[in-house]
Amino acid sequence: MGLRIEIAPEGATLDYTDRNLREIEKLLLALPERRGLFTAIGLSFAGPGSVTNGVMFMLLSPRSERDKSVQEIVQELFPG
Repeated sequence: MGLRIEIAPEGATLDYTDRNLREIEKLLLALPERRGLFTAIGLSFAGPGSVTNGVMFMLLSPRSERDKSVQEIVQELFPG
C-alpha cells in the first residue's frame, strides 16, 4: 500500500477532487488501526474554499490496541 501527495490541477472540478479523495478513503478505511476518518472538499481556514482542495483527518485506535506505531503506519502509507 502506498499513497502519494498530489495537487489537483487548476480548474479541476468537484467531481475530480471527490473521485480522487474517495480512492484514498478506500485505502484508509481498510486500515485495521483506523478508528475514524473525516474528509472534506473545499474547506478553507481563511477565505473561500476551492473544489481543488481536499483535507483528511484519520483517528487511530489507542496505541495499546494496535501493533503499529504512528510512524510505522505513515511509513506504510508513504513509502520511501
